[in-house]
Amino acid sequence: MLVVFCICTFAFRSLVVPLRAIFTICLTLCFSFGTGVLVYERHALDWTHFKGFSNPGGDALAWITTSMLMPISVGLSLDYDIFLLTRIFEYRKGSFNDYQSILCGLSQTGSVITAAGMVMAVAFSGLLLSSNSTLNQVSWFLVCCVLIDTFIVRTIIVPALMILLGEKNWWPSRFDV
Repeated sequence: MLVVFCICTFAFRSLVVPLRAIFTICLTLCFSFGTGVLVYERHALDWTHFKGFSNPGGDALAWITTSMLMPISVGLSLDYDIFLLTRIFEYRKGSFNDYQSILCGLSQTGSVITAAGMVMAVAFSGLLLSSNSTLNQVSWFLVCCVLIDTFIVRTIIVPALMILLGEKNWWPSRFDV
């Protein structure tokens, strides 16, 4: 996460943007890992009788799943975040105020982020058909992470936080209004 902080600080000349990025990435990770625990440790979807949701290893997640998915999930979330923020930053450097730049940035990137998220979710969901329970867990986490990040975090939570923060998003930099 230190690397994420340094990259965002350098790219956007702000201390608030990287802190918000780390918060939203952690939010996505918490939600996807929480659903993974519900499905594979608490057996919340056993009623479907779908083998991709069962855990033949007992009541624990495979150790490789969580350690492997952390960097992949952070990379996917950061990619979508930087894509959105770059557009917002471009509008903000132009003649737009904070509110207008957030709305314009979201309208310009929202469909691309959504399409990319759907493609990734469909691609990752193919692993649910595997007979290997570890691959099933990897698939669940990746699909969950991409869908939550695409449909909730990047399109609702990030713009809402940025609108609430207003000019503080770019602190210590300043833009002429």
